[in-house]
Amino acid sequence: MQRAVGALALAALVSVPALAAEPARASRWVVGLDAVASTLNANDKQPEVRLDERANGPGLQVGWLLKPTLMLRVAGAAADHGTSLAGTNLRVGGGTFDAVWLMRDRQAFRPYLFAGAGGYQVTATNEALVYEISGPGLAFGAGWFLRAKGNLSLHGELRVESVRWPAADVTLAGPDGPEPVAELLDRDGWGSKVMVGLAWWP
Repeated sequence: MQRAVGALALAALVSVPALAAEPARASRWVVGLDAVASTLNANDKQPEVRLDERANGPGLQVGWLLKPTLMLRVAGAAADHGTSLAGTNLRVGGGTFDAVWLMRDRQAFRPYLFAGAGGYQVTATNEALVYEISGPGLAFGAGWFLRAKGNLSLHGELRVESVRWPAADVTLAGPDGPEPVAELLDRDGWGSKVMVGLAWWP
């Protein structure tokens, strides 16, 4: 995945001179789909359950240009991280509302910086338990759009995310039926995502 990201970035830089002469778009909307490589911080505080720190999944973004250099958007992604418990994965998903500062107005290659806030959720299910946590988070990073053809652009992004996990909702299977258990976490988590895909400017 990281090799693919590097190859797309190199292709973007090489293609800039050839594409820069194309007319700028009039559209203010953008809708994008990405392939996401997600990385979570190490879970060394709970060594009895090991978590696969890297996983792949889909990503989505929908944005609107307030002006040529400022876009507001909603961005989200999800990935299933494996664990050392047989048959149990952690599904980590979430999204943020971002402010995006675009550079190089009216150019084919447009790098950007962004910052945003939103929420995240983790769920895991097997025969014995259901585990759910959710919390607020912040995200920031950088990316680029490269006009490819017509209303389509190539897209790449690196995100860094910080999430506050207040508590977990755990439901255990017992002889008298499911039993809810609240687990206090009060913990901060960090993660990152590398995203590559296509953006459409309708």
